[in-house]
Amino acid sequence: MPDIFDEAQRDYQAEQVQRALRRYGWIPVTLFVLVLAGVGGWKYWQARQLKRDMAMAEQFLPVTDQADKLVGGDKAGRIAAAEKLVTLAGHAPVGYRTLARLRAAGLYADAGQLTQAQAQWDQVIDDPAADPLLRQVASLVWVMRSLDSADPNGLRVRLLTQTAADDPFHNLAFELQALLDLRLGQVSAARALLSRLMADPDLPSGQRARDGAILTVLGS
Repeated sequence: MPDIFDEAQRDYQAEQVQRALRRYGWIPVTLFVLVLAGVGGWKYWQARQLKRDMAMAEQFLPVTDQADKLVGGDKAGRIAAAEKLVTLAGHAPVGYRTLARLRAAGLYADAGQLTQAQAQWDQVIDDPAADPLLRQVASLVWVMRSLDSADPNGLRVRLLTQTAADDPFHNLAFELQALLDLRLGQVSAARALLSRLMADPDLPSGQRARDGAILTVLGS
């Protein structure tokens, strides 16, 4: 008799398992389909991104190539190229958007349109999606191009954000601080900053030559 009951119990359990599979068996199948859909969606998204980037490159590169061929005094040509790049930046993916704004800013600055250039650098600086290093570059170039005309306090605030030892551009930020000190007639402060830079064994050779030349002029 125990064997008959054991067999009946096993049959009952088997039936319950079958019912559970019929009731919930769609779950692993659905998950599998969703995984496949996710992989397919990711590949589709990648293909769309690649297609969009290629389409943008076809618009971006001719403008920059044309700008590279401009002769020295072609102010109108630089402004026209900058305006095309600003238009492109308005609908470009983040990478090309950043590059277009940086290049447009340089063209505006070369054409003497510093206000328009500063606006483009600020767009890059304030864009949270832009590459952090390019945002830092934009800030330093903003200062570099505005060193002789912008408010000294505003310039110093921008530079102070990039003087930490772990900042990849801290040496350049200190150099620009020294140049700002010279603009303000603070020769001793500038000399001290430049001397500290020259004592850094990791200072890039180009900056070392530049800062050493300035110190020589200052009579250090």
